[in-house]
Amino acid sequence: STHLALHDAAVVDADWRRNLFAPDADDHALWAALDAAELLDRIAAAGGLDARIDSQGGLSLGERQRIGLGRAWLSPCGVVLIDEPSEHLDRAQGPRILSRLLDRLSDRVVVFATHDPDCAALAAETIRL
Repeated sequence: STHLALHDAAVVDADWRRNLFAPDADDHALWAALDAAELLDRIAAAGGLDARIDSQGGLSLGERQRIGLGRAWLSPCGVVLIDEPSEHLDRAQGPRILSRLLDRLSDRVVVFATHDPDCAALAAETIRL
């Protein structure tokens, strides 16, 4: 199966836990994904995994994107497609998070599209279009 992580991840009116789309994951796995996506402090400050998210404006584009990257971290799929992993993140943050994600998913096929040369440098193989 395939997991698709878009740079403009959809967020639903629910808590952080449900927004990670990993119903079988325990709290330890959820917190690990949030830590890898650099959302740990944000979610802790909001009240934890069971705090509600306002999908209509409570999150920045970067936070939404990092939720999507956290979903990829939790995905059991053998193929993971990531669209513009650093699109809404600062210059250092995007490659840093992508590097963690690639390490985590090293036993799977990961394809990502990027315009960021620092992210592209993390790829085992590169196709330029």
